[in-house]
Amino acid sequence: MDITAEQIEDLYHGHTSTIDRGDDYNVLRREDVAALVENGDIDTDDDGVPLDHEWQTLAEALSFQSDDSPRERALIAVEDAAARLARAEGERNETIRKALDAGAAVISIANAAGLSRARIYQIRDGRR
Repeated sequence: MDITAEQIEDLYHGHTSTIDRGDDYNVLRREDVAALVENGDIDTDDDGVPLDHEWQTLAEALSFQSDDSPRERALIAVEDAAARLARAEGERNETIRKALDAGAAVISIANAAGLSRARIYQIRDGRR
């Protein structure tokens, strides 16, 4: 199914909640577009919003040609999962930094996050 630049822009700005791409693909959500913006080669303004000409680039990237190949669907699922994981790790790391700024003990944060103290220090120092 072809997706238009206008549909992507509306989704990104919250004017619509999803785009149904048909039976062969998952419903497209705002976080899917945001992940592509964050992880892709998309030019954005200072607020992280794609520039006007990039909406078409996003639409083309998200308009999959019909490919019923299980391998292609599996790869798309892996990419989607990787993007969600990257977002979740970024959120976790930001939350860890906020907890440190609030004075929480490193060992307490490590236990709560299921991470080592060394990893907490890496996150604090921006090394991860």
